[in-house]
This record gives sequence, C-alpha cells and structure tokens, in this order.
Amino acid sequence: MDNKSFIEQIEDIYSNTSIYFNSNAYYYWSKPKSLNGQIGFCILYTAPSYNPDILIIGQNPSYFNQTNEMSDEDMYMMSGRIPEINSYLQHNHKFALKIREVFSSESDKQYLLKSVGMNIWYAQGSKLDQVKMTEDLKDMKEFCKKQTFKMINILRPKTIFSIGFKVFDELNNKDKHKDTLKFGKYRIYEEGELGNIPIYGCAHLTGAYIPDEPLLDGARQCLLNIKEYLNDA
Repeated sequence: MDNKSFIEQIEDIYSNTSIYFNSNAYYYWSKPKSLNGQIGFCILYTAPSYNPDILIIGQNPSYFNQTNEMSDEDMYMMSGRIPEINSYLQHNHKFALKIREVFSSESDKQYLLKSVGMNIWYAQGSKLDQVKMTEDLKDMKEFCKKQTFKMINILRPKTIFSIGFKVFDELNNKDKHKDTLKFGKYRIYEEGELGNIPIYGCAHLTGAYIPDEPLLDGARQCLLNIKEYLNDA
C-alpha cells in the first residue's frame, strides 16, 4: 500500500468518479432519478475492508427499491458516497434477494457479512448494457472499468465472485476459461484469473434467459469452490 491510507485511496477513486460524472452531466446516465437532477453513481455496495475473503462484483446498479425508484435507499446508494451498510443484507432489491439465496445457510451468511461488494460500471440502469453503444456510454464504461481495477488493487481480495459473464470477461485478464458449466448455450459457471486473484463467475442472477434453478446452481458452485480455495489457502 502507498503512503496514503486505505480509506484515502478509496476516497480518491470516489473523487475522480465524481469529477468524471460531473464533467458528463449532459448525459442521462449521470443523473439517477432518485436524485432529482443531481449527479450520482454507485461503486461499492458495502463498506470497504482490506483483503476480504470475497469481493463480489456485479454489473451496474439497478433500483435499490423495486417499488419506488425515488426511494430513500436509492438516494443513499446512488449518492456517490462510500456506503456504511451492506446493501445485500439491508435492502430488498432483486439482486440482494438473489445473493441471499446463494448465501442462505447460517455459515454462508457470515461470508456474505464479511464480503465487499461493488459494480464494474457505476451508472444506474437495469438495461444499460442493452441500449445503443454510443461514444459517451463506451467512454463511461471504460472509465469505470479502469477505476474498478484500481479499487481491486486497493482492496486486494483473496477471491472475486463475478456476477454476470459480461463482468467476468472484462476482469478475466489471463483469458482462462476453466471448468465451464452450461445450461443450453449459456454459461452458468466458469473460473478465470485477474493477476493472481482467482475469479469465480456465474450468470447474472437477475438474467432473463436461464431458469432460477440452474442459475442458482452456477452461483452456488462459485461459492462452494471459493470456500474450498479459502480453506486450502
């Protein structure tokens, strides 16, 4: 770690991201609905901790309250500030509910409690990956990806749990595709590496193309193998 403290380095990423989003205030993705025209983004889903057993990385934030896009939860999480809570445990958005299904046993809940969570892209939108790839979106995603790599380098997790293969393929810089499991033509489980950090990837937990049972099977396989890796380390 450099001369700056752990939290100061994370604050730098938040500050750089705030500057970037403010410099792109013209674009719709810079202003979550819940903030009433103010700039906002979400990087971490939990409070940060150094060298966590598991870093969960999702794609980008959707709504944190499924019935109210102007909710207090959305205002808090999209504020562009480091959270002090664990959104997976304290909110009831679709992603949180699915994560809790994966970490459903009492012992696994402890892993989730101690995990750090984040997104690879920071703008809110449930279908952000499906809209036309304009230059502003391409630039935003590339900026966020670079900040994500910086965040991973600061956090130094023991393992990465990648939710969604768009995320997995962005992080898997050694291009390893080990022990792949599929449901039809869709991947539901795969292993890769980011530097010396093992990545365990599953299909996106709120995806529309894979039934719940194989979807959760892939995610639970990730958790099972993460625990085996941690126990052997």
